[in-house]
Amino acid sequence: MDRKPWELPQESLKNKTRCQVLVRHAVKIGYLEKGNCEDCGDENTEAHHPDYTKPLEVIWLCSLHHHKRHYPNGPQVRSLG
Repeated sequence: MDRKPWELPQESLKNKTRCQVLVRHAVKIGYLEKGNCEDCGDENTEAHHPDYTKPLEVIWLCSLHHHKRHYPNGPQVRSLG
């Protein structure tokens, strides 16, 4: 059965998780193609969702630049105390 990526069950998935699942499925079935990092051109990329209400609109980033998009002021350090 051929399904569109947005036809996957949604009931128990939170929005962020749902978006991640939809993108993985869309890539797997060839509906969406992974691209190079928008910032450096690296081929090893991850999908970044600027807007979780648009699950298939992603920016392809390497892990370094993906982290920088989430934490533009440097790494987030958790207190151990």
